[in-house]
Amino acid sequence: MFRKSDYVMHESYGVCQIVDITNDDSDKTFYILKPVNDNLIIKTLAQNKRVLFRKVLNINQINNIIELMPSVEPIWISDAKKRNKKFKELLGTGKFKDLIRIIKSFHLEYKENNPNKKKMTISDKDILTSAKKRLYEEFSFVLNIPSHQVEEYILSHI
Repeated sequence: MFRKSDYVMHESYGVCQIVDITNDDSDKTFYILKPVNDNLIIKTLAQNKRVLFRKVLNINQINNIIELMPSVEPIWISDAKKRNKKFKELLGTGKFKDLIRIIKSFHLEYKENNPNKKKMTISDKDILTSAKKRLYEEFSFVLNIPSHQVEEYILSHI
C-alpha cells in the first residue's frame, strides 16, 4: 500500500502524486492522484487489478535500466497491421524492456535502415510517441530534467 505524498506511475496518466487516501461506504480504499504534468484529479481503487500502477523508480533503477538498453533486441514486423498489433501488446505490458524494444525497433527501421527515407506511418508515429512518453516522462521526473533531454541523457550513459 502506498502513502499520502508518494509518487506513483499510472499507466494512463503517467507520474502522479498521491494527494489523499480515502475509504467509501463499502470500506474500499481509494487513492486520490494528481498527475505531475496535468491539473487533473483522479480517484482510483487501491486494489485495481486492471490498471498498471506502481511506485516511481529511483535514480539507481533508471541507471540500471539504461545499462541494459544495449542488450534489448529490436524486432521488426514488415506487415503494418501485425506490427501495430504486436507493438500495442508490448505497450500494454508496461515493461521497460518492451518500451525500449519498440523505440529501438523504430529507430533502426526509420533512421538507420532507411536509405529511401520512407516516412513513418501515422500508427507507427502514435506507437512510438506513446512508448517514448511512458519511458521518458518517468525518467524526466526522477532525473529532474526536461523530457526533451532524456534521450540525450540516455545516450550519454550507454
